[in-house]
Amino acid sequence: MDRFRHTIFHPGYQWMGIILGVGLLCWIGCGTRSHQQSLQRNLHLLISSQIDSLYTATDSAVVFPVIREHDSAQLRLMFGQWRRQFKRAEWALEYFMPGTAKALNGAAIPEIEMEEHKELEPSGLQVVETFLYPHYDTTNEAELGRAVRNLHATLYRAEQIWQATRPDTAQWIDAAYYELLRVACMGITGFDSPLSLSSLPEAAAALQAVQQGLLVIQVPDSILQPLGGAIANLQQARTFESFDRAIFLRSYWQPAFAALARYRVPMVAYKRAPAVLPDAVHLFGNGFFNLAYFSPDTAGQGARLQHLGQRLFNERRLSANGQLSCATCHQPDKFFSDQQALSKNIHGNQLQRNTPGLLNAALQTNYFWDMRVLNLEAQAKAVIENANEMHGSLDAIASRLSADTLWRRLFQAAFGPTAGSNISAAQITAALAAYQRTLVNFDSPFDRYMLGADTAIDTDAIAGFNLFMGKAKCATCHFPPSFAGLVPPQFDKMESEVIGVPASAANDSRDADEGRFVVHPVEAWRHSFKTPTVRNVAGTFPYMHNGVYRTLEQVVDFYNKGGGAGLGLDYPNQTLPPEPLLLTAKEQLQLVRFMESLTSPLPTHR
Repeated sequence: MDRFRHTIFHPGYQWMGIILGVGLLCWIGCGTRSHQQSLQRNLHLLISSQIDSLYTATDSAVVFPVIREHDSAQLRLMFGQWRRQFKRAEWALEYFMPGTAKALNGAAIPEIEMEEHKELEPSGLQVVETFLYPHYDTTNEAELGRAVRNLHATLYRAEQIWQATRPDTAQWIDAAYYELLRVACMGITGFDSPLSLSSLPEAAAALQAVQQGLLVIQVPDSILQPLGGAIANLQQARTFESFDRAIFLRSYWQPAFAALARYRVPMVAYKRAPAVLPDAVHLFGNGFFNLAYFSPDTAGQGARLQHLGQRLFNERRLSANGQLSCATCHQPDKFFSDQQALSKNIHGNQLQRNTPGLLNAALQTNYFWDMRVLNLEAQAKAVIENANEMHGSLDAIASRLSADTLWRRLFQAAFGPTAGSNISAAQITAALAAYQRTLVNFDSPFDRYMLGADTAIDTDAIAGFNLFMGKAKCATCHFPPSFAGLVPPQFDKMESEVIGVPASAANDSRDADEGRFVVHPVEAWRHSFKTPTVRNVAGTFPYMHNGVYRTLEQVVDFYNKGGGAGLGLDYPNQTLPPEPLLLTAKEQLQLVRFMESLTSPLPTHR
């Protein structure tokens, strides 16, 4: 414990000593408040001081003279201090006021107001970063000044909100838990410092703040000590690219996370369980995600319902001509894909988009490449009744199945004795969804390695993971542990990106498919597609929404060249950075080896 106290009362943290001292005197003098309430008040004061310090540092009187002097070195120094100051308050800001935190440190791309089809101008630290890196263009002086003013105004709002916020101990512990997840899944990848690449010292600052906060509310040393080890490992990182993220997560972060997670379990009480299981103690492997979170409240479950769904999945009478079933395109022995660039529909014509695999598809908040439906039930209905796919009618299918003795028995077993005589469309989609929710498995060689099996993957796959999480920047869109666009640490939404996919493997023309723009006509979403998982990706070729690439090597080469814009194609709204990644041939191969290590065993039920 002594070394943690030394860290806290280091001269750089003297302000914290003052806060704690004042808080202690108040506690001794009052005598009317509980010890726990005093600790919570001290921690609240600590966060207040951090927000106030950042507010003061971004005042126009401090910043604008430096902007007018065009002193890029000083501006970058100041900006680095702002980012670290933000990281010291991040665990509280993100947990207790996520909307304000996003305005302070959201991505430097427009925010979409989907209902009104509007683009909202981005703001915050990442916007400021675009003016300072990779170099400071003095002709943007006015825009930089406006970005700083907006940041300062948002910090004022944060101060007001924080003064009205009174967390209890359980909430502080929960906030710390989610900050550890944020560091593991985003902080060490460069997600919010894509240009300055300052994410490793910032991740250390974020964990230090958590450590200091947990010390204030007196958590056990069994949590503080491994957390100190994770901080020290981050502080020893030489460069962004050389940092061994596999070792960090496996040997340093995981012990701290597990200790905090176990301490947290008796404290959490949610009205509706979140995406992460309350008792999750490992990021990788099975036992992390709460499948119920991704299902409608009315979703059914149980072995009989799942068995019925499996039978329906293979039933050709779901299509208008009795020739297609779900399994026609989602073939179980091909990782529930069909390994075709474009499948054929009921009319014998090619579909517009590639058929994705269904393994782990249940862990999504949006379905289809254009993200137009929100759950598996709606997805099943959309495919069956789409005139360009199965062209069926769920009501007509329900009538046909109701006339079949075997199907009546199966529905009665799943839904009760009254179901067989009056099978409904909702029961059909519920059964199909229940079956697809059994297709979740995070038991790949990579998962086993992260859980302690040293020989589960080879050194190339480990190096590939480090590239994926670092230099290659893959994990800034394909977030662990799903390695899809499921956004940590709440895992409550999916992202889409404009990466500039070409029309053919020749990489010489733009694809005509406009993606999410077709559903929601917002310019930022033109050619935007859902970010799919790379789990089991070795078996779900070809790749991209149009199946343009046959091999993972082609995919890696595409990203290495900067996507469509990097290839010279006309994608002005591309969200993927167009600059080449400069990966060597060996590094590209290692990335492929890592993605191959994400292959889990196929389900055995038939």
